[in-house]
Amino acid sequence: MAVSSSPVLRYICLAFATIFIGFGINAIVNPTSASSFFELSYPILPDQRKLANTLLFVYGARDVFMGAAIYISALYGNTTALGWMVLAAGLTAGADGWACKYIVGAGEMNHWGYAPILLVLGAVMAAGV
Repeated sequence: MAVSSSPVLRYICLAFATIFIGFGINAIVNPTSASSFFELSYPILPDQRKLANTLLFVYGARDVFMGAAIYISALYGNTTALGWMVLAAGLTAGADGWACKYIVGAGEMNHWGYAPILLVLGAVMAAGV
């Protein structure tokens, strides 16, 4: 049996999907907290708050979508599709870390800490190893 077909890997993917959905819901309902994930302080001025709330809503919707896509692939799809979804989630975490490092100047490890796990997990499952 290939490692990629192990049910343990599916459970790990489901755990990450749950985390993504939790982060997404947090960003939608509590943008003040979610802005701290990017080492940003929540703005004081109304126009800036409106922009921050909008962007954090979109970020939250993205995270909920990623989590849902992983859930659907894990429960109803095949291992290869699940692997590609998890690989895409890892690349997204990498991009978030890049934005923190090169735009904000800090906080990249909040994202890069788990991105390699997703990348390896996704690559193994997508390749069918």
